[in-house]
Amino acid sequence: MVCQTTNVSNAFLYGDLQEQVYLAQPPGFEDLSHPDYVCHLHKALYGLKRAPRAWYLKFSTYIKQMGFTRCPYDQSLFYRTQGSDILLLLIYVDDILLTGSSSSQITKLIAHLSVVFHMKDLGDIHYFLGLQIARDESSLTVTQTRYLLSLLQKFGLDGAKPISTLLASGSSMSATNGVPLADPLTIVVW
Repeated sequence: MVCQTTNVSNAFLYGDLQEQVYLAQPPGFEDLSHPDYVCHLHKALYGLKRAPRAWYLKFSTYIKQMGFTRCPYDQSLFYRTQGSDILLLLIYVDDILLTGSSSSQITKLIAHLSVVFHMKDLGDIHYFLGLQIARDESSLTVTQTRYLLSLLQKFGLDGAKPISTLLASGSSMSATNGVPLADPLTIVVW
């Protein structure tokens, strides 16, 4: 399997608005002869509540026209099979992960999408949504070291002493020992 990542530049600007949205004249672009005029938006803008939905609708409609099917269990996963080849496309906002049985099919897909959406091909997957991915001939290793280090630094814990487990040494866990939670949906904060 081949895994590649891409990023759609200014993704939200591709979203066509289905609703009437008006915007006050932006500072520096006011029409002094018509100060009461407003802008009628046809495309989504970053910061607009409807922008993510408009972008997703535009992209998913286009990708379905290319023969992809949306996974019924995950709205961000699309797949297409052609003979023995399969392509999987996972989208998260403007980040896209592509994998499949044929690197040439992935390259063609990226080229085809790039005609409609300005995309940056990030090449083989190394980092996606906080996950570090390392590949060799026989294995795939997924870690979150970089993400966890950034969290530790954010909260001033980057100098904390690491431990191999959150449990005390010699502790054992089983389904029959301990006291069940009164409300299992309660979040326990340590």
